[in-house]
Amino acid sequence: MKALKGFWVILSLVSILVSFARAASLSERVAPEPEPSLHVLLLDACLLPEDLDFFRGKHLRVEFITSAKPALKRVFNSEICMSHYRRAVGDAGAVVEFHSNFLGTKMASHQEVIRVVDRIVKKRGPLDFVVANNSDQAAYIASFVRAHLGQQTPWQNVPKPENFYDKYQMKTNLRKNAPDIRTADFVALDASEIELNQFLQRADFPQQPIILKKRRSAGSVGILVMHSMKDYIAMKKKVKDKHNYLIEKFIRGRVFRVAGERIDHKLKFVIPSINFTSPYEHYKLAKPRATTSIDDTIVAGKDFYQFTDKVLDALEMVSGTFHLEGILSDQDDELYFMEIALRVGEGNMDAPHREVFGYHAKRAYFFKQFPQGYFSEEDEQHYV
Repeated sequence: MKALKGFWVILSLVSILVSFARAASLSERVAPEPEPSLHVLLLDACLLPEDLDFFRGKHLRVEFITSAKPALKRVFNSEICMSHYRRAVGDAGAVVEFHSNFLGTKMASHQEVIRVVDRIVKKRGPLDFVVANNSDQAAYIASFVRAHLGQQTPWQNVPKPENFYDKYQMKTNLRKNAPDIRTADFVALDASEIELNQFLQRADFPQQPIILKKRRSAGSVGILVMHSMKDYIAMKKKVKDKHNYLIEKFIRGRVFRVAGERIDHKLKFVIPSINFTSPYEHYKLAKPRATTSIDDTIVAGKDFYQFTDKVLDALEMVSGTFHLEGILSDQDDELYFMEIALRVGEGNMDAPHREVFGYHAKRAYFFKQFPQGYFSEEDEQHYV
């Protein structure tokens, strides 16, 4: 009897083990495949807008390339960047990998960035898409990287990115393709002495001031206002990399901005505003920034829509987000082109634009860097 009872105990244990084995085998067969990860390249800064939820629930492999100065590595360290990405993907997503590359100032060279991108692709596989931070440099570089990778987005189509980054190139091509658009007279600082002297005569210098500008910069970096020949001579001795600068006639007036988007040669948004504090006064003289949206009571009779459309035609934009700056001249009350970039601008005006016009510029800017068809049709219809 005891032997028989022991037999049934053993048989029961064997049956249980077989059941577990079958269950484990079945579990292996029906277990869901791991969530595929997206290999994303982010250019210039790892900080994402607070409500950027396009990565919600996704698994990301993040490549981060920046030209931040060494002191800013503390701001863009892995721990801080990872916290932003984890917030973006939410509880349902994951940041599978994070790799950063600091290039110093070399990111201004798209060839240098492309070499880094090629090394990334060779080591860790193809990139799904490229997301540029909201800066002149990042947007410019991203255009070349996307072209190199064969990636396209219908909302970012600019055949000549240098027209939206290099102030000398943009003004040269604007003067060539839209001579009726006014811009301050200018000359490259590495031009011949004959050309420089001819410019000084045209600008009526030193009776009227002139400005030194970096060809590729933002936030009034590198700007110097010169009022005398002594200033001019000292500047020429001090500046060694003259190929990176231009000088132009100083125009007194109010700086205006135009925020907007163009899609397939048609303007979708044109939101002008006027600066009561110029960028130079804000960044160089530490004055508070004061900006307001424009209406007919502020600038009567000025067609900012037509002005902007002509500029974009001259600079060959098909589609893109842009930030245009110009001057409403005190002397002749006309609009003068100053510069333009492939990014959201407007300083502290993003929130008012969202409330008044329903245009969330920064969110739209990030969204329109992704390939068409990646997000739901409802999302794309909303942002297109």
